[in-house]
Amino acid sequence: MPKYARQLYISVALPRALYAIDLWCTPMQSDYPGPRAIGSAKVMRQLSTLQHAAATAIMGGLRTSPTDALNACTFLLQSLLNINKWCHRALTRMATLPREHLLHSMVNQKNTHKVIHHHTAIHHLLD
Repeated sequence: MPKYARQLYISVALPRALYAIDLWCTPMQSDYPGPRAIGSAKVMRQLSTLQHAAATAIMGGLRTSPTDALNACTFLLQSLLNINKWCHRALTRMATLPREHLLHSMVNQKNTHKVIHHHTAIHHLLD
């Protein structure tokens, strides 16, 4: 049934595909992963392909069905919004760490956005 296929995709496939995304993926700073997009455009395209296959399986649609229409019918977020949601969730978890944690001082510094060279994944998330 479509209801259970959607639930299976959200609870199993997405966590497997987006495991530790805050470490290896830079959130996109453009609406469409094109040549001028800044961030992990290849990951975005791969996740879009995965999501199209999942939405097609959920709806039982054709392979040539538009992805936006399938996402709307299956109530799935766009892949760009999905990646941003998972990165925001990871940053929220890091921001609420106790003072004894090693990452607490790095995440809560006021000068974190002033790094010029060698941005880490935390710097990209904080931007």
